[in-house]
Amino acid sequence: MLVGSLFFAVGRKLLEVVSVQGISVFPAEARPEVMLTVLVVLVVPLLAVSASLLGL
Repeated sequence: MLVGSLFFAVGRKLLEVVSVQGISVFPAEARPEVMLTVLVVLVVPLLAVSASLLGL
């Protein structure tokens, strides 16, 4: 999760200089919503543990 956060932070800085097919965005537009972030932080580990337990 820490690596993903680091990639997001670095990628957000690169948004100022990168454009895709002539479209560029401001870094402020790439801000995740708090509830979606909390949901992902809680559900992804839960799904990983559940899949591991079901695979036994």
